[in-house]
Amino acid sequence: MSSTSEQYDAKKFPLCAPWDGQRGKSYQETFIPNMKSSWGLRGDDFANKQEHLTGNVPGGIPITTPAQRLANNLAVNARVAHEGTANDIRKSAVQFKNRDASIIAELRNHIPSQPWRDRIDMIKRLSVEGDYEGGAPLILVVIALNVAGFANGTLLYPVGHPNDGQALSARDMDNYQKCGNSLARHIIRIIGEEASPDPKAGITKMLAEGRWSGIKMSHVSIDGSTPRNLATLIKKLAFEHGANEQQQRIKFLSVLVSPPEIAAKAVAELQRCSTHLEKANGEPDFEKLVAEVQELWDLSITRGNLKLTTKVAGASYELRPLHTYRVRATPVVVSSLSKTAVCFLTAVCFLRCECLRGRGVSRPRDPSHRWGARCSSHGCPAVFRGSQQVPQRRTDALFSRLSRPDEPAKSVRLAHAASTRAEA
Repeated sequence: MSSTSEQYDAKKFPLCAPWDGQRGKSYQETFIPNMKSSWGLRGDDFANKQEHLTGNVPGGIPITTPAQRLANNLAVNARVAHEGTANDIRKSAVQFKNRDASIIAELRNHIPSQPWRDRIDMIKRLSVEGDYEGGAPLILVVIALNVAGFANGTLLYPVGHPNDGQALSARDMDNYQKCGNSLARHIIRIIGEEASPDPKAGITKMLAEGRWSGIKMSHVSIDGSTPRNLATLIKKLAFEHGANEQQQRIKFLSVLVSPPEIAAKAVAELQRCSTHLEKANGEPDFEKLVAEVQELWDLSITRGNLKLTTKVAGASYELRPLHTYRVRATPVVVSSLSKTAVCFLTAVCFLRCECLRGRGVSRPRDPSHRWGARCSSHGCPAVFRGSQQVPQRRTDALFSRLSRPDEPAKSVRLAHAASTRAEA
């Protein structure tokens, strides 16, 4: 059963759809985020399970942030102290262990694949037995204090480990910075590493490069939150591509191609970062940029410069700036063979667009004639008879004026004047 399937037994899998055990990205990108969301609603008097996985709970070791690693690649957060009376401290310590065990049990229950369940059971057994040679995760370390050959605060392997008394390797240090003293966090990490493609593999890097270079604005729904959703997509792909914040900012600005006012803002920011969009150290701030573009987007919608219209009920949205709206009518017939009627019909069809007033204007129809109006490839109305298209160049100025929402009242008079000139 796929982790993305909606057809599953909610009684058997109460938190979310189960993971089918297939290698790929579904574990990290779908299953674990769904589980974490559900764990946020489950907990005890001291913390919920989602908070438990961050380590920022009494008894836990918070995840080392990227900023901390940048300042010191050996940085490890201290354990969060239990608070309250002696009895409260004992309860808090017990609840920490219970939450950890509960998370492991619920994770196992939502993975029907027996081989993966066996793998979880093996990691638990190795951890209980302290079998580091067999692959037990490192959830206990020694902090050096006045130890010859090591600076105070250096993390050392514990007693019973094959490397007892030595400093942690780069790999073990990285795992401990991510997972700390929580066996549940280590199991989630281990299963994720074994179930996902190797991020260092050549094919993985090649695919990540292709997804990063191919990002487009159309990859997210065009709605009221398009800028933020686009930024979220870029951050997600940047993680697997290895792009830093400035590369994410440049990618974000480069794909903002519509509407014109926001595209112009993007070009200006690519040329020179605005002072108010910089960090304290003078570096461009991606988060501030996204917030400002979102505000401009909201303002454009509020002022009516942008209109979001659904293509099909329940589908995504299509961005249509008012001044670039096109006639959407299919070819229709008119009640006269004259070009005057055709031009008049074209103006009426144009008025029917929601970009002006949204008013419905009836259109004359007569199946006995073959004249009609339709959109040309560049969006301007054209006249045709049968399969032959007749260009109406003199009406270009008319439809340029009709595209202005402040002049709908003049449209019919302008249509008659233009059609008379076309008839001549």
